Amino acid sequence: MLELLTGIDDGVLKAGDVKDLLLRAVDGMYRQADCWRYEDDEDKLAWCRRDGTCQTCDRHRDAFAKSLAVASERWRRWTLPEQYPYAADSSKGLHEAGCHIVRQGMPEEFSPPVADDAEALRSFAHRKDAYDPYDRPKGLMPLRYHIPFRAMTAEETRAWMKQNTGPKGGRYYHRCERCAPAP
Repeated sequence: MLELLTGIDDGVLKAGDVKDLLLRAVDGMYRQADCWRYEDDEDKLAWCRRDGTCQTCDRHRDAFAKSLAVASERWRRWTLPEQYPYAADSSKGLHEAGCHIVRQGMPEEFSPPVADDAEALRSFAHRKDAYDPYDRPKGLMPLRYHIPFRAMTAEETRAWMKQNTGPKGGRYYHRCERCAPAP
């Protein structure tokens, strides 16, 4: 850096040439050092829309495809309540599939985006990657394909209950008081 400034002082280099050289160096290091991660979430989203995609979308592409597959399987199970009579949610609540709470939380129809839907991927990826999960970038479309409950067979439910029970018998889940599931 000092040599560059000395070159300017001596008249060997022009300030514009040094500026161009420094910008090329920063540009070369920017991606390698993951500097883009420290940019504002709103700016990253705007650049992604402008360019058609971005590193955030590329990094979350597989997770997006997996989330679509999980949602599709959850919906398939939801439509077969006689085979999958129990349901659990992310807050460790256990219900019968026909419970009012489950029916109220489930969407009426399931219309997931296709895996190569750029805007759906962008919404998923930038929501996941947001620096502050409570202050996500504005302009993201909602994830309309989210299925909040996981439908299970009686055997899967018993295994889930065992998995969510501590070594001394304490439960890390709660049974719905309305439907009182008993697998």
